[in-house]
Amino acid sequence: MLFQKIRRTNRMKIVIAALLFLALVFAGRGVAQDSLLEEFGTTDGQAVDNGFVFLDGQYLQPPYVISRKGLTLYVNDAAIEPSDVLRTKKSLSKEADYAVWTQANKTRLLAKIENVRAEYETNVQEGACYFFFSEGGHISMQPYSVAYELPRIVEDLRSGRPVDEKLQSIRRMNWHLHVGDQKVAKLVARFSAPGDLETRLNRLAKDLLRVRDFGTTAGKPIEKGFVFYNGRYIDAPYAVVRRGLGIFIDDALICRPTQWPRPSLAQENDPNLPEWITQNSAFEDVRDHLVRKYHYLIPRYSEKEAITKYVEHIRNLPCVKDLKFTTESSIEVTTFSGEVWPIELSSSFLRRTQRLKYDKNSVLQRTEAKRKYYEDGLLRGDCFFIFDGGEITLPASAVVERLPDVVQILRSPKTTAEKFEEFQKLSLPISKESFPTLVTDFYASQQLEGRLSELTKPK
Repeated sequence: MLFQKIRRTNRMKIVIAALLFLALVFAGRGVAQDSLLEEFGTTDGQAVDNGFVFLDGQYLQPPYVISRKGLTLYVNDAAIEPSDVLRTKKSLSKEADYAVWTQANKTRLLAKIENVRAEYETNVQEGACYFFFSEGGHISMQPYSVAYELPRIVEDLRSGRPVDEKLQSIRRMNWHLHVGDQKVAKLVARFSAPGDLETRLNRLAKDLLRVRDFGTTAGKPIEKGFVFYNGRYIDAPYAVVRRGLGIFIDDALICRPTQWPRPSLAQENDPNLPEWITQNSAFEDVRDHLVRKYHYLIPRYSEKEAITKYVEHIRNLPCVKDLKFTTESSIEVTTFSGEVWPIELSSSFLRRTQRLKYDKNSVLQRTEAKRKYYEDGLLRGDCFFIFDGGEITLPASAVVERLPDVVQILRSPKTTAEKFEEFQKLSLPISKESFPTLVTDFYASQQLEGRLSELTKPK
């Protein structure tokens, strides 16, 4: 009996000691946070009704207030550590205790955090989406990707498919390269979003079509040709319709709208080197500055002179230890932190893009030409396989011979990898990464069965 009392007393002492320890820890954290607030102050963000924010896979309801308290960013009441802030903290100092930081590094970090806060607030206002993680890091999507890619992602994550298949779908978007496999797994496992998310996504997608600015073109009904959209056969007749800057076949958006108004890439002033870029900076800290510098130089000099100035600017960055040419149009940069950056130097794509006119009439003409391309193809009897990431076109002359084989492969019980090998034998231009999109949702209606029978009838 005495020993039982002694054991109970010892257990109580251990519990009390543990509680006192936790109290001291959290009190210390509170003091540290109070000192940071006193030294760095706060920034109250404005309430934003647009955009989309997730934390650890959980959808946060708008309005969103992105604020700063000390050296921590918040979305509403949730603390976040975006990837770019984490990298900046790491590059500026290896010390976790801000008390021993130099004043210059504190100033640089505060400037970076303020810049990130303002950038996120602006992007969310424009319709961007952020997936934040409580352990730090984030994934971002710009508004056009949000409107036309996120709905499919949401549908996939909500589905009853096995978790492994959902993870494979997310990995195809390379999100794990930004935040790691564990955080992607958490996103998949904890994902939740209310029904009104679709309403908000549909509203954004409709707004980005810019129908008020560009009107519509109604296509004529077409009985010829074949259309598969993300693996699902669409029954004929087809009408290729332009709604604003988007191209539709029936209700399927087969061609995403051009961004309008188009943001200018031109830099009026030579961009200064941001003060937070130091000897320890990572590529992600420097990338935006290099993009701005590139777009400042290219329109003002010949290609050779612009690239010479660009390379010299990179060589003089405080974080660059060594720079060497790997080809005539590419360099390899080694930083003091040990990173190796391969950088392509050719500006031909940019100059070709700059030659395109982006006034309202030119954009409308190019969009109408796309609509006419699909309409003319169907009138000839072409077959279109349109999927996320690209499309395959079978010309009318090849439809009779190859379409039955393609459908047979897609409906077979073989694995996705085996079906991809069969596709390669047919010399169809589709990447291994895009192929699962074509296979997963394959659907052949009774109409398709009848039309294929007609194709293969002896004449």
